[in-house]
Amino acid sequence: MSNKFSEYNYKNEHKNDDLEKLISKYSTKSQSELMNEFIKLSSEKIKNGTLNKSSIENIKNTIFPYLTDEQKKSFYSIISQVTNE
Repeated sequence: MSNKFSEYNYKNEHKNDDLEKLISKYSTKSQSELMNEFIKLSSEKIKNGTLNKSSIENIKNTIFPYLTDEQKKSFYSIISQVTNE
């Protein structure tokens, strides 16, 4: 049991390292570059089956109450690019 606990602690400690690397990687990118990267990664996830329309719908249902009308339009635009619809 203690072995699993040490593995858990190790994984959690390194999650922060991974997060810092991601922040560093994306912090200097423009909004356009970030959107292109998001679309690229999301499209790859759709192709390999780790992101599907049901997941996208769940995300939409979760965030839509917090978005302005303009943000909702942007969301639909991004999703149509990701799903090629």
